[in-house]
Amino acid sequence: MNFLELSWGTFGGRWFVTAFAVAYVFLGRRLLGWKRLGVYTAVAFPVAVLAENASVNWGIPFTHYEFNAALRGEELWILDVPLFVPLSYTFVMFFAWSAGRFAVSGPWRSAPRNRLVAYAIGVLFATWSTWSLDPVTQIGDLWYIGETFSYQGPGFWFGLPLGSQVGWFVVSALLCGALTALTRNENCERVVVVRHHPLLLPSVVFLIEVVHVSIVAVVVGAHTLGGSGLIVWLPVVAVSVAIWSQQPRPQSPGGGAVESASRERQSREGQSGDGSSLARATSESLVAKG
Repeated sequence: MNFLELSWGTFGGRWFVTAFAVAYVFLGRRLLGWKRLGVYTAVAFPVAVLAENASVNWGIPFTHYEFNAALRGEELWILDVPLFVPLSYTFVMFFAWSAGRFAVSGPWRSAPRNRLVAYAIGVLFATWSTWSLDPVTQIGDLWYIGETFSYQGPGFWFGLPLGSQVGWFVVSALLCGALTALTRNENCERVVVVRHHPLLLPSVVFLIEVVHVSIVAVVVGAHTLGGSGLIVWLPVVAVSVAIWSQQPRPQSPGGGAVESASRERQSREGQSGDGSSLARATSESLVAKG
C-alpha cells in the first residue's frame, strides 16, 4: 500500500481517533491558544512515541505488550507502534487534565485556585482512564476499533497489569505537568453562566472518551467489564457535586451592579448625616436584591 492508502487507514479507518483529534485542536486552541497548544503537542507526542516503543521492545514503562502485526499493511506506523496510538496520548492527557481542573475549580471559577491539587486530580483522571480504555481495547476484535494489541502478562484489572498503571502514572505526571506549567500564569475569573465555562467542553469530551468504551463493552456482551468501567467513575461525580455545592453562586452582572451602586449611595448619604436619604437608599437596595 502507498502512503495515501496507509494515511487513510489511520485517519479514515480510525475515524473516532480523528474526531477526538479535531476536538483537541478546536478546544485546545480556545483554552491554551495556538502557541501553548503547539508547545504541549511538541512535548507530548515524542514522549508518547518513546514510551510506546520502549514498552514494546523492553517492557518499560508499561510492561511488555505487542501490537497486531497485520496492521502494518493497513495504516501508518512510527517504528514499532501504530501512529494513532501516540497521537491519541496527546489529547487523552489534555482532556483528562482539563477535567481535573474543572473538578477542582468548580462551575463558578474559570481556573482552580489550588493548581497543585488540580494537577494531582488531572494525573489521577489520566491514569484512571486506562481502566476503561485499555481493557475494552483488548477486545477490539468485537467492535469497530479492531484487534489492536494485547499484554503478555497477567493483569489485576481485566488483564491490565499493575506495572502498566505505574508507567501510565509516570507519563501522565509528565504530560499533565507540562500543561500545568504552561498555564501557571492563568487568572482565576468568575464564571456566571456554566455553559460558558472554558473547561466545560473539554471535560465533556473526556467523559465521552471513557464512558463510550464502557457502553461499547456492554453492547458487545462484556457486561462486567462495561459495568465496572462505569461504576469506577461514580465516586468522581459524587465528590465533584459535593464540592461544587459548597461554592457560592455568583450574582448576575446586572444585579451585582445595582447592589454595588446602592451601597455606594448609602455610604455617601450616611456620611452627610441625611437619615431620610439613607433609609430610602436602604429600601432601594432591598428592592434590587428582590
